[in-house]
Formats: sequence, structure tokens, C-alpha cells
Amino acid sequence: MRPTPSPLPPPPTSPAPPAANSTAAQEGMEAAVGEAASAGAGDAAARVLQWAQAALLVLLAVTALLLLVTRRDGRGALNYFGRLSLYTGSVSLFAVICIPFFALRPCDVLNNYYAVKPLRHVTKLMGISWELRGGHNLTEEQGGGVVVSNHQSMLDILGIFNIWDVMKRCAPVAKKEVFWVWPFGVAAWLGGVVFIDRVHPTKAHQQLARASKLMVDNTKLWLFPEGTRNKNPAEMLPFKKGAFRVAISCQAPIFPVVFSPYYMVDGKTKYFGSGKIIIEALPPIPTKGLGVEDLDSLMERTRSIMSEAHKKIYQEAMEYAALQEKPKAQ
Repeated sequence: MRPTPSPLPPPPTSPAPPAANSTAAQEGMEAAVGEAASAGAGDAAARVLQWAQAALLVLLAVTALLLLVTRRDGRGALNYFGRLSLYTGSVSLFAVICIPFFALRPCDVLNNYYAVKPLRHVTKLMGISWELRGGHNLTEEQGGGVVVSNHQSMLDILGIFNIWDVMKRCAPVAKKEVFWVWPFGVAAWLGGVVFIDRVHPTKAHQQLARASKLMVDNTKLWLFPEGTRNKNPAEMLPFKKGAFRVAISCQAPIFPVVFSPYYMVDGKTKYFGSGKIIIEALPPIPTKGLGVEDLDSLMERTRSIMSEAHKKIYQEAMEYAALQEKPKAQ
């Protein structure tokens, strides 16, 4: 009789580590991962801080250089682009600083009211001064409404900055493309600027209709009825109807504002000198009782009043330019 073979032994297995050792190893691994993540976040924050410091130093150096190279007579391409760079650089830097604070109460029109005050100093560095006439016509006590003004240059926004404290609550209306000029566009949106789609009139009307609700809180919508920058400083362009349609639909007054020409700036000859811009706020034009059938007459009446005021301050600006011996606007 054959002997019965003995069963094969089970394959060898490593003894299981004690439970305490397993827990300790897991905790150690988690701690190591946490330390690595913290170190990575710390390194990232340090790099961001270094880049921010470097950017600030570069901006300060460039600003100092621009101030050194700008010529008092305003002539030369270096002077021209230097002053424009000072403007765009300062506004962009200030936008970056304001964005986190604006985000605490996004799209509040009071954000810009508090923020624009330091930007007034930029115009002083650029050699531009502003004179507001009829400011009592724009005060907060006048209530909400639609401000309409002529549009000549991207420098118009500096003029609005300099008279913002008179209005306090103001929501400028801009084309949607401005939003994509970052970081300024983001800060503007968070500061209560209303962006509209000019390519699609129906959308633009709907966006303006929504924005008109701001006037309940004594906010003034600021629009440029010419629709684009006017290259002819001696005469205003024909007006578009959007601003006047909003005013009639809300039975809100129209606040006409006229800017004198920027005789100290000429892009063709690369001239950028010093000078004074007059901003004249005319008496409000009531719209109570007006209907859609009065739209055209209201628009033409407003343009006529503004054109008359514009001719006067245009002549005054040209006389001032002659005294300054600066090139006159063509």
C-alpha cells in the first residue's frame, strides 16, 4: 500500500504589521503630503509676491523715466507716447489694486466714487487741468437721470474722474469691447460701469432698460450720444436715440455736459502739451409728460443746446491755446 502524500504547505505570507504601526505610517504620509502642499503654496505665494514687487519697481522706474523725458513744449514722439503711457499705466495699475476691494460689493456705483479720487493726480502729472462750470446742475440733489456729453478722446474718462465727486452716484455706459481691456475692464465692471452691445441694437436697448433701474437710487447714467469718438473738435456729430429713449421711458431728466476740445493733444504730429479743459454742465432738460412721439424733437433740442455751448467754449479754448502758443486744433 502506498503511503498517502501529505498536503502541500500554504504559500508563505509576510506577517501583518501591527495596527498601530499602520496608523502611524498613514499619519506620517499625510503629514508629509500636507507639508509638501504647504511648501508648494508658500513657494507660489512667494513667487507671486516677487513678481508683484518687480512689476511695481519697473512701473515706478518707467514713470520716473517718463517724467524725465516729457518735454514742457509738448513736442516729440517720446513725449507724446510717454504721457499716454503714464496715463494707461497708472489706470491699469490702479485697476489691479481696486479689483479685490471692488469684488467685496461688485457692480456698486459707489466703488468708483471712492476710487477715482487718487486718479486725479494722474492728470496733474500729464499737465492737464479741468474747470467745471455749472457743477450745481450735476449734484446728487438733482436726482437720477441721463447725462449726455460729447466724446472726443479716451482722455474723457479723466474728466469724468475729476467731477465724479459732484455727482457721487454715476454709472457710465460703454461698449462691451471695453470690458476686454483688462485689467481696466474688469475693474470698471465691478465699479458699476454698464456695458452694452452696440452691434446688436435690440440687445443694447434691453441692457439700457435694465441699467435705467439704477436711476431710482439717484444714479446718473452717463452716455455719449455721438456713439463714437469725434475727430472734429469744432463740431459735434449727429446724436443717436438710445439715451433719449431711456430718458423718456423713465421720465427722467437729461443732464447735458459739454467738453472743450483737447487742443493740447495732436496724434498726427505727436504733440502732447499742457493745458486746460473746460467741462460745462448745462441745466437739466425735463422729460415728464413726453412720449415716444417726442423722441426726435427732444434729441434735436438737446443737441442744439449743447452745440451752442460747445461753440462758445471751443472759441475760448482756441484763444487760450493761442496765448499758450500751442498748435490749434484743426
